[in-house]
Amino acid sequence: MEWKEPGISFRVTFFKKNLIPDSSTETFSDTSEKTSEKTSEKMVELIGNNKNITIKELAERIGVSTRSIERNLKRLQEYKSIKRVGGDKGGYWKIL
Repeated sequence: MEWKEPGISFRVTFFKKNLIPDSSTETFSDTSEKTSEKTSEKMVELIGNNKNITIKELAERIGVSTRSIERNLKRLQEYKSIKRVGGDKGGYWKIL
């Protein structure tokens, strides 16, 4: 920051910091990905203990939003880690 007083007014100049992260710092994407992996691992463990567990129960037990659980369930299904057998009401989760 630079401060100047030219006469009866003043001027403040703010300089933008270099926003390119250095290689030793972790980026948001890396942190988000690691958190998502931990959430997925916890989900698979909870599903293994109770194949009838609901999205709401998963969210409460893990401490994340139901939207986060839905996103992770979709990813786990795409990676063929889990499968939904049956419908939303009477179905259950199967670990592959």
